[in-house]
Amino acid sequence: MKILINRNKLKILMDNSEKIDINDNKNNINLNENFHLLINDNKKIAFMFLCRGEPYWCNLIVWEKFFENIDKNLYKIIIHTSETWKVKHDLFKNSICTKLCKTEWGKLSLVEATFFLIKDALLDENVEKLILLSESCAPLINFQAMQKEVFKTDKSYFKLATLYKGYHESLKKYISKENYKKQSQWMILSRKDAIKLVETEEKYISLYKNVSVPDEHYFINILTMEGIKWEERNITYVNWLEFSGHKPKDFIWINDKDIEELKKARECGNLFARKFHPMSQFYNLLKQWVS
Repeated sequence: MKILINRNKLKILMDNSEKIDINDNKNNINLNENFHLLINDNKKIAFMFLCRGEPYWCNLIVWEKFFENIDKNLYKIIIHTSETWKVKHDLFKNSICTKLCKTEWGKLSLVEATFFLIKDALLDENVEKLILLSESCAPLINFQAMQKEVFKTDKSYFKLATLYKGYHESLKKYISKENYKKQSQWMILSRKDAIKLVETEEKYISLYKNVSVPDEHYFINILTMEGIKWEERNITYVNWLEFSGHKPKDFIWINDKDIEELKKARECGNLFARKFHPMSQFYNLLKQWVS
């Protein structure tokens, strides 16, 4: 894949087999050397939803409030789902990802689906930050506060997790086990880093075929391999201390304990929280927080 700027418009060539000579057109400029040409004052955030259908109805109510009266030039919504017939809400029905694949937990398909979202986001030249979310995510703060947090630096943000497994011998050539990291899947990428990930996808993605839960290891380690600095921060709160099976705690019924837990998550700098159950009763509280 090659990414070119043609008269300040981003063009992503989806066919890896297509050969392009950038010298054939003097208006085509190498993106690596001229990234600054895409920077402008009209910064936009891409909200990339990696879902099974569309966000749960209780979260839709919160997202409606979150985006209410916000200039559409400041954000872009993209949703990836293999169950497109379930996407009916006005916020999402016209924002389905261009390319789709069937996803499976713990498999490389989640990395591939994330790349489809990233590539769609990059087609909008005003997108400067890209946020990955799920159907069970809901915002904890309003759009203006989130915008301020997201643009504090021009770096990508990751939340680190404890590495139990996920390092494979195939990676030895590129990164040592000591420098290998595990991330929360729910990340925030800068435009510059997203472009680097797309450019290097063909080089690295096959290395992760046998990696355990590749979506929690791929993106942070590829940027590290490429010598790119990122920042750690709280992004999406999740409670693994009260997990059930392989899943974290579900927030369902309103109670003082869970309200305090979410308040603390908010105070600790988390921008979102999950997992809100499809029948969650927290939407009225969250609507107040995002107003």
